[in-house]
Amino acid sequence: MLDSVLRLGNTAVEGRLWLAPMAGVTDLPFRVVTAQLGCPFSVTEMVSAKGIYYGGKSIELLQHTPEQGKGLVQIFGREPELMADMAKKLYEEGYAREGIDVNMGCPAPKIVKNGEGSALLQEPELCAKIIGAMSKAIPLPVTVKIRKGFFEGEDVTETLCPMLEDAGAAAIAIHGRTRVQMYSGKADWECIARVRKLVKIPLIGNGDVDSRETAQKRMEETGCDGVLIGRGAFGNPFVFSKERLTDEEKLKVIERHLELSIQYRGEKAAIPLMRKHMCAYLKGYRGAAKAKTEILSACTREAILAPVRRVLLGTIDKE
Repeated sequence: MLDSVLRLGNTAVEGRLWLAPMAGVTDLPFRVVTAQLGCPFSVTEMVSAKGIYYGGKSIELLQHTPEQGKGLVQIFGREPELMADMAKKLYEEGYAREGIDVNMGCPAPKIVKNGEGSALLQEPELCAKIIGAMSKAIPLPVTVKIRKGFFEGEDVTETLCPMLEDAGAAAIAIHGRTRVQMYSGKADWECIARVRKLVKIPLIGNGDVDSRETAQKRMEETGCDGVLIGRGAFGNPFVFSKERLTDEEKLKVIERHLELSIQYRGEKAAIPLMRKHMCAYLKGYRGAAKAKTEILSACTREAILAPVRRVLLGTIDKE
């Protein structure tokens, strides 16, 4: 089931386990790495529609290379006309290829205080207007990522999702947590199962998936059409591989990730951003704590790789 084709508009996606958008994580180098490991589809980090309008550098986050494979660019905002205009801009300038995803689920305070991200879940009519305006502005699929609700115990999915479908959404992804939960507690996949009975467009589930086996199980339980994996892929892009990689093979992937980041940003800018990735790669390994100290102070390619190589190529067993 995970490896079957899913159609999104005119695009045939060869697989149903996709990389979810994560700010500061799913940049171009990471998307290339996951694609090379078998990820068939990814979503970029979210970018502000206002930022695009005012010419901010954030649009660089939407850059694409054929090596990353197929995917969506993700934007956020709350003004239907502006969102539609920026969707058109991204389409005409070649940033959007398979479609544009709208973030209506980000729980970050700086996003919510502006009435964007998950704050929009409190305004279902506005959500529908945004999707409707964007769908009319471009000939590509417009998808949307939401959360279960905003407040504790709230579930807006059964009301909101049919409205989004009627407005023109080509697919909906649901993270089974409320904004108040942030990333705590367990994701509710039962709400995804209920929505599956209410909409005909592709429905993608998200939350607490850290393996292909779990993704397969969630699809069988809920009837959803695919699964987005976010935090479960951070430090573990190997989750997209159908084969179990050795530590030596993982090290080659890590080295490739670092080289791509340096090519993309230059060594001086890449190393600080790669520190969190390197620490995440070593999670669960004996010696990771000591290696982390070295990684966080590293300023060069060799300095950041040395402790990683030592842990992965040594005789240290996993804790």
